[in-house]
Amino acid sequence: MPHAAHILLAAARDAERGRLAVMLADHGYRVSAAASSLTAVALADELHPDVVMFASSLLESDVAQATEALKAGARGRATGVVVIAPQPSESARCRSVLAGADDVIEGRFSDAVLLARLRPLCRLATMQAELDRRVQTARSLGLPVAAAATGGDTDSPCRVMLVARPGSAPERQVRDALYGGFDVSVESDPYRAGAVVADERFDAMVLSADRPQTAEPVLYLASHLRNNPSLFNLPVMMLHGDGVFADDGDPYRYGASIALGLPFEKSALAAGIRVLVRRQRQRWNIRGAYRAIHDAIRPGSEIELYPADFLRLHLDAAVEQAQREGRHLSVALFSLRNLGDIERKYFSDAGELLMAQAASWIASLVRTEDLVARLGDDEICVVLPDTTIEECRQVTQRIVAILSASDFNLTEEVMQPIRIWVDGACAAVSTADTPETLVSRARESLF
Repeated sequence: MPHAAHILLAAARDAERGRLAVMLADHGYRVSAAASSLTAVALADELHPDVVMFASSLLESDVAQATEALKAGARGRATGVVVIAPQPSESARCRSVLAGADDVIEGRFSDAVLLARLRPLCRLATMQAELDRRVQTARSLGLPVAAAATGGDTDSPCRVMLVARPGSAPERQVRDALYGGFDVSVESDPYRAGAVVADERFDAMVLSADRPQTAEPVLYLASHLRNNPSLFNLPVMMLHGDGVFADDGDPYRYGASIALGLPFEKSALAAGIRVLVRRQRQRWNIRGAYRAIHDAIRPGSEIELYPADFLRLHLDAAVEQAQREGRHLSVALFSLRNLGDIERKYFSDAGELLMAQAASWIASLVRTEDLVARLGDDEICVVLPDTTIEECRQVTQRIVAILSASDFNLTEEVMQPIRIWVDGACAAVSTADTPETLVSRARESLF
């Protein structure tokens, strides 16, 4: 059965290792297990997991050393590290973060919280794996594309937006905790804060819900940030007082990356913000590397539409890896049915102009790691790694609905708005598929 991601779980106690392994497997993850942090490091080199999870039964010093070893390896930047530490000392917490841990989960937490904290790290692993494939495809076409450094450094000042009541204890405490190394901007109005982060680039946001009446606007803002693709998943730390939320999973359901109860330890907040900043900068680095690859393939083109020859080679590698590792892989196909009619009615390049506009819209409606490519005269194919057929159908239907209901403009001379007739379909890879059969099954369902 295909899985969402591969988790390498290290725990010294059999009971803890067994419980976590069963829970993760029940939620669709492929799980490998290790009884020590040293064994986990050795297995990571062999298995290439998406995330290595160090459970609480391991010694803190061993976990820090193992994290350093993992991050120093060739694939260290591509593998997320999660440290479960119910009651870490300040030195242990700081050491884990300095060693390169991508998340430190503290205190008592539910399975829902653990799963929510895993998702962005699995997403980063998908982004990195897709970047590696694109580099290899570009090189196969003879393009001199260098593998990009995709780590997220925190050496330069970290820009953080804090949303809190003026003069409140959380505002003072956050300022104190982030003094030195952080550039903190403060807004009291969540709606104003949302407008500011839309215009300026920030590395992370801290939202304070210290009282029940402050919860609704900050939850709205967290949800808005998560659903706005132009903000590129700006990470959010949610500070909350007792009784503000019904359970510990509420902040995560609304888009929080980390939830921290009030009052908090200064080092816990600083460590949490540092891992969020590092994660966000890694995302931007990967995104920039994608752009560099596309610029090498199509110099001067602002539209991230890959050519058909790139798609064919890339899909070969993606299908082979998905089948070998048991991963999800889906393709979405969009047929623009009336391009020929539009060219006959207006001018010969009208179809190409509309194809470019449609591709630009599609690229803005899918994830950064989803490859948008030209397939035929009137077809656009999107390759979605680590995506189930159900998820792909939702994406495809949303894009078809948006494109079909939108007006497009050809040139300033053609004043009449144009409507495109769009059909969409999708297919998920099976063990017997080739790239050709995968695309053919999607195309057949168009009709």
